[in-house]
Amino acid sequence: HSWTRPEDLTAIGVSKERLAEYHRLLREANIPRGFYSFDGGAQINFVAHAAGLSISGTSKSYLYTRKEHPVASDPPLDTLHSRPKAAEVRRVEPHWSLEFTAN
Repeated sequence: HSWTRPEDLTAIGVSKERLAEYHRLLREANIPRGFYSFDGGAQINFVAHAAGLSISGTSKSYLYTRKEHPVASDPPLDTLHSRPKAAEVRRVEPHWSLEFTAN
C-alpha cells in the first residue's frame, strides 16, 4: 500500500490502529494502491486501479463516506471506460460505493 493522502492521517481522524486495519483490508482485497481523502475524512477513496497521467486517465475505487451515499444510476461500471469523460458511483451499502472516473 504505497501511499496515503494526506500524509498526516490524524488530520482526517485516522489513527495508527485504524491505518493498520486499512492496510490489512487492502491486502485482503488485493488492492495495492493506497487511499486518499482531501476533505477532512468525510470521504475516503481506496484506489483499486489507476491508469494514465494525473491530467488524463481512469481510476476505480472503493469509496467510503461518513454520510449515507445517495443511490446512483446503475449502468455497468466496466463499460464506462469507452466514454471520454465519465464519473459514476454505484452504492453497495449505505456508506460504501464503487466509483469509476475517466478524464
